[in-house]
Amino acid sequence: MQQVGSLVRSLLAETPGVSLVSFRTIPAQVFYSPPPPPPPPKATEKAVENLSGAAKLLALERKPEAPPPVVKPVALQKTIYKHGVEITVRGNYPQLVSYMEKLQKYPKRVFWSEAKVTAQSYPVSVLRIVIFTLSDQALASLE
Repeated sequence: MQQVGSLVRSLLAETPGVSLVSFRTIPAQVFYSPPPPPPPPKATEKAVENLSGAAKLLALERKPEAPPPVVKPVALQKTIYKHGVEITVRGNYPQLVSYMEKLQKYPKRVFWSEAKVTAQSYPVSVLRIVIFTLSDQALASLE
């Protein structure tokens, strides 16, 4: 979580008038899990045993064609985890908007959700937001 701590500190330094109220790490959650593999095909030998003489010979002579292999994209075969932190910052409304704009323009893949602005005493407002990233590592830190 050092990387996200650095991100929060740098955004605070770049946005005068905004101060950090709280910083809480959220446990990793499964964001996407691949579907279970399909069941194996049923044995055709039992079906052939149940056929009568001529049909049995035809079934044994004819080799079943294997279906073409299904190629799945690599990303869909991995479990994807969501790693996040909840931060609360204080400032006036234009300063909080500026903070969010800088977060939105951050060059690495960082997402945000659950943004909530609460007015305290005018002109001070408080922004609570969840910042997260996605990874195929269960214990990855935010980058």
